[in-house]
Amino acid sequence: MTALRSEPLHHAPALTVMRGVAALIILNLHAWRWTAPPEIGEPPALHYLVSTRYIAMPLFFVLSGWVIHYNFSRYLPATGEFALRREAMNYLKFFAKRLVRLYPLYIVLFGFICYVDDRLFTPPAHWHVFWRYVTLTHSWTFLMIHDLPSFHSTFSLSWSISTELALYLSYPVLGFIALRLRDGKRVAMAMAGTLAIAVTMAEVAVHYRFQFARLVLPDPDERLVNLFADWFLYCSPWMKVWDFAIGILLAQFVAVAGRGSVDRLSAPFLHLASVLLLVGLFAGLAYDDLAWSDAAISALYQSFAFTPFIALVLLTAFYREDLYANSVLLTIGTISYSLYLVHYCVAVGVWRSESWPEWVAQALLLIGCSVIAAVATYSWIEAPFVRLGRKIRLMPLPESTDRS
Repeated sequence: MTALRSEPLHHAPALTVMRGVAALIILNLHAWRWTAPPEIGEPPALHYLVSTRYIAMPLFFVLSGWVIHYNFSRYLPATGEFALRREAMNYLKFFAKRLVRLYPLYIVLFGFICYVDDRLFTPPAHWHVFWRYVTLTHSWTFLMIHDLPSFHSTFSLSWSISTELALYLSYPVLGFIALRLRDGKRVAMAMAGTLAIAVTMAEVAVHYRFQFARLVLPDPDERLVNLFADWFLYCSPWMKVWDFAIGILLAQFVAVAGRGSVDRLSAPFLHLASVLLLVGLFAGLAYDDLAWSDAAISALYQSFAFTPFIALVLLTAFYREDLYANSVLLTIGTISYSLYLVHYCVAVGVWRSESWPEWVAQALLLIGCSVIAAVATYSWIEAPFVRLGRKIRLMPLPESTDRS
């Protein structure tokens, strides 16, 4: 049986490029949506652009699961000796590495947002919500701020960072299970089962959303129920864990796949076909608001359709290093975390346009300033802590441990 790979995966070109693509999707849809003149409604081009978030966000979480498992699984025994103390210490170090990677930039930008946006402190002050933001746990439950859910309010896009932190807590269990799958067929079956669970949970959550909402809200009206369903299906760790699990299983497949599987997946036509299938599926479902008239329906399509096609694109792209090694998107992928967070701060200075020329000018200005600000925050804040995190060393497996 093929041994698990021993080399670390820090900057695989395809995965870095995909991170850049996801960040650019989010930046573009926000830039054009936040500056659009109110009277234009949502023209088809803007509708398609806004709808791309249903691809970008699963892409982020699948990538996160893949990179975490590919790197961290090298320190976990697939069979043989399991030392609880060593594994616990390694996990704590792993969690510290991720926290050092994510938290400093987040807390600096959150402080800036609190300075320019006082909604958290407008009487009555929402101190309990403020501390949830500080501890990055604000997406774990449904929180309201002045009659708006937190993911529609202060530093709204930070919900994804909070959710990602929660998913790291699930990794010891998910990673341990994945390591027990020692051949490609079992991993493929596990991915199919994971998608089936995701679709089932989404269907149950949609069907019983009123009952679920009443468990946490005293007397919810239809608006609150829909907002609760929006949080649960799109923002909460309880649904995003399945995208994260798919990423873990993809990394496990890469680790145990035989040479024949690698040769088949590295065929150029397969990668191109997977990209075209994903684009075609998205275009078909986005037409005339077919798939996402509300969060409930979109969650079903995202779990059932987009996530497996995203997985196929990532898996085939992984073996096409020659296509991405010199891509300009490598730079965007490197600063993608800074770009994702900082464009919200840059957008504080924009407003709704009054004409088409002003709209184009403002959107392009927001995109350009966000890229410049991302380069600065990456260089001054993110990169130093990335280097600090690399100094945290995990304990390697003993030479006698069976990894085959």
